[in-house]
Amino acid sequence: MTRIAFCDDDAALLHQMQDFLEQYRTLRGVQLELATYTKPVELLADIEAGVRFDVLFLDVLMPGINGINTAREIRRYDTAVQIIFVTSSEFAVQSYVVGAYYYQLKPIWKDSFFRLTDAVLAECRKRTQHSLILRCKSGVTRITLDSLEYCEVQGRTLGGAGGSAVPPAASAGAAGGRAAAHPAAAAAVHPLRCALHAAAFPLPGLGAVPVRHRAAGELPF
Repeated sequence: MTRIAFCDDDAALLHQMQDFLEQYRTLRGVQLELATYTKPVELLADIEAGVRFDVLFLDVLMPGINGINTAREIRRYDTAVQIIFVTSSEFAVQSYVVGAYYYQLKPIWKDSFFRLTDAVLAECRKRTQHSLILRCKSGVTRITLDSLEYCEVQGRTLGGAGGSAVPPAASAGAAGGRAAAHPAAAAAVHPLRCALHAAAFPLPGLGAVPVRHRAAGELPF
C-alpha cells in the first residue's frame, strides 16, 4: 500500500487535499494510506522515529521551520520519499537541492492534483519494480538496481558495491512485502537468500551481477 503524507499549517487546504485524495482513491481504485501534519516538527519527529512515506506533499511557507529546511532535514533520514512542494510560487532552485519530485501550485485544482498524483504514483511503482527495500544498520533503506555493481557476502551479511551491509535474513515483511516480488526472486524465495548461495545475482538490465563470498573469519568486525 502506498503511504502518503500531507504537511501544511493551513487546515482548510489540508481538508481540501484530503477530499481530493479520497476522490482520487475511489475513482482510481487504488489503496492509499494517508497521514496529515499541521506542524513540520511533528512530521520530523515521526521521520526520525522511523516512519516512512512514499509521497510527501509539503507546504513551503510555514511558521517556525519552512518546507525547504524541513525537506533538508528529512533527507538526512530518508532519501527515497517523493517530495512535492505545495507553494504559491515556484521554488525551482531550492527544490532541486533537496531532490524534490515536483511542486503543486496554490490554489489547488482537482484536475492538476489528479495528474500530479498519477505521475508520482507511477514513479513510485517504477521505483518499486527497480529497487530493493532492505533493513540495514542505519534503518530501512531503498537500493536502486541501477546503483548496484556487485553483491558481496561476508559470512552471513550481504553488502553492495558502495552501500552499508544488509542482513540476508531481512524479511519481506520488513521490506513492506515488495522485495519478494522482485524479478530476481525465484520460486517465491527472497532474492537476497538466493544471492547467498549463488555465484551471481541476476538483475534486470545488468545481467548477472557477481556475488563475492568470504569466510566468516575474514570479517573485519
